[in-house]
Amino acid sequence: MNLLENEKKYYGLFYIKQIILLFWGAWFFIAFLTNVTDFLMNTETISPTLFHSGDYSALAKVIHVYSTPHYFLNILFSLDVLIEGTSAFLFLIAALCFWKRVYSWQTINIAFLISISLWAVFLLMEEIFIAYSYEATHLRLLTSEMISLLMLHLLPHQ
Repeated sequence: MNLLENEKKYYGLFYIKQIILLFWGAWFFIAFLTNVTDFLMNTETISPTLFHSGDYSALAKVIHVYSTPHYFLNILFSLDVLIEGTSAFLFLIAALCFWKRVYSWQTINIAFLISISLWAVFLLMEEIFIAYSYEATHLRLLTSEMISLLMLHLLPHQ
């Protein structure tokens, strides 16, 4: 295979990788915003709005199994929101570094480390709180992120 054919074969992979990073950044940013709104609504800081996730109420039902105190709910949900916001920011930084080709692998790996850890913790908590109905969603998100990370590393680099 000559050089021109090789370039055609791998054409666009850089942009596919860039889109993967931007997708996860956007996904976590939207999750962050809807969860912040949800938290503020449920703590009666703002009036009800359509732009909320419903995750706060879902988490309240999940941890109610063991009569968990309300402050624990707020701590868990705040940590979730913090990690989602951090993940969104890290994926944005990773996408920017990847675009500029500067320290990209370190930033990509850190972004995925933080966000994949979130899903792993969710899966463990769903086992602890017997919330099996949520496991499939979080397992799909974990798997999707792991596949994305593998794609970024295993697809050829230009």
